[in-house]
Amino acid sequence: MSAQPGGAIVLAYRSQPAQAQLGGAISLDTVPVATAGGAIRTGCVAPWAASRASGSRTEAPFSVTAPRDASAVAPWAVAAPLQAASSQPWVVASKADEGASAPWGEYASRPTAPAVVPWGVASQADHAAVAPWGSYSGRAAASASPSWRTAYKADDSVIVPWGRYQPAARDVVAVVNPAHPRNPRWNLPWVRYSRILDPGYGVVTPDGTPPTDPAGTVIVPVQEFYFVLNEFTLARADTAEPVEVSDFSASIDTDSWCWGWSATLSADQMDLVRSPTLGEHVELVASINGTPLRLVVERMGRDRRFANATLKISGRGRAAWLADPHSPVGSRYNTEARTAQQLLADALAVNGVSIGWSIDWRITDWLVPAGAWSHTGTYMDAATRISEAGGAYVQAHNTDQTLIVLPRYPAAPWSWGTLTPDIEIPEDVCEVESIEWQDKPDYNAIWVSGGTGGRRDRIRRTGFAADRPAPTIVDELATAPEMTRQRGTAALGDTGRQAHITLRLPVLPETGIIQPGKLVRYAENGNSRIGLSRSVQIEQRFPTLWQSIRLETHE
Repeated sequence: MSAQPGGAIVLAYRSQPAQAQLGGAISLDTVPVATAGGAIRTGCVAPWAASRASGSRTEAPFSVTAPRDASAVAPWAVAAPLQAASSQPWVVASKADEGASAPWGEYASRPTAPAVVPWGVASQADHAAVAPWGSYSGRAAASASPSWRTAYKADDSVIVPWGRYQPAARDVVAVVNPAHPRNPRWNLPWVRYSRILDPGYGVVTPDGTPPTDPAGTVIVPVQEFYFVLNEFTLARADTAEPVEVSDFSASIDTDSWCWGWSATLSADQMDLVRSPTLGEHVELVASINGTPLRLVVERMGRDRRFANATLKISGRGRAAWLADPHSPVGSRYNTEARTAQQLLADALAVNGVSIGWSIDWRITDWLVPAGAWSHTGTYMDAATRISEAGGAYVQAHNTDQTLIVLPRYPAAPWSWGTLTPDIEIPEDVCEVESIEWQDKPDYNAIWVSGGTGGRRDRIRRTGFAADRPAPTIVDELATAPEMTRQRGTAALGDTGRQAHITLRLPVLPETGIIQPGKLVRYAENGNSRIGLSRSVQIEQRFPTLWQSIRLETHE
């Protein structure tokens, strides 16, 4: 080892004994490099001076060593001689403690927790502390959460009050101070409010009873908007298992004693609508904006196009069990005097035991002498025959095992203006209106005869000369004036100039389904018409639901 000019000292080592140099003693503390032959640097510069011989001999063979902790390097200084016993050859260093590893540089393994940088890909933020709209630069602090948040579903009972309103956002929830004595969550319906309502105030909602005038007429108000939440479901009557359909239609009129219906559904639901036993049929319950209909599946067909297969099912209402082909054919006659209503009850029995169907009789009853009644046919054939004799028609109840006997004309058409209508409908609520005018013979009198042993009565319109008689009606059940008057009124009512009006409107909460037999007042272009509902057809295709009614009016 020899002296080099300059302010720094660079030492190169090879195996040799230590030799005395001129000048003072110099103690060197070196850091071996990772590869042999590399250079090492000193911590300070020492001037040359006289020195004395060291009493030790240091040998350090070069070998690959791990880097030492930089913090353990000692600066250059005057050192005391080492003791011989302290000499130690260079060896391969042991693996440094991971806890003393430097926190920088390239590592094969993941740094320890204290050396992990505090930033990186953020975890999902708490939903409550994140602003639900707009752009923001960072995660909002919990104290900075906006007062508005995604609304929960409003209570279905919160319905828009009657009257005009402007459409606005739905299901908005305002969060107020929880310390306030009022409820901290207040639903704001879709009418315009500028503040939370004070205690004691609220939104007036209908109680479920349609609005009526003092006379009891259900009134559909004139509004700028008609807001209807349509709800339709179809399910099996026995298990309540839902049946998903893409469309549904049903209809009934005065000449049909029960509902006829049809629906389209996917073919994979065949097991839900088809009975596995011959002669049995699945019954379904349809709910149309709250009005239930019980229906029998009588026919089914499949249509497949490419990979899509659909079923078309149809049938009638529950009263289909009383008609062909489900009902047996029987012969009936009365051996003793019975009223017409009793004859119908006897027809709905087997050996004096009722088959489970009741009667809702809404016309004037009359007495039928013994031997005047004889009939062969199904249960429903007997019911329609007796009803027709009394100038009435049969309608089966929507869900119950009940037959309703209704007068074809509750009053003569020329006196409808004095009656209180059941429903009043403005033109504003109707999507489609069509009118068909019909001119029928203007009869003013008719004879109703019961044949041998029966009555023969002439029914005429009051105030007229009975100079335009209609063809005579002969009916073996014309055995009492109550019957002939009702039958004659029905015949004379269907005369003269008529306007049949078809209206397409929603199934409103006020009206529900307007079935045949309702007296309806309809106002259009300042004109008011009053007539009887003769038919209704329901058409459902999500999300739309409409009813089309036909009114018989007289001019």
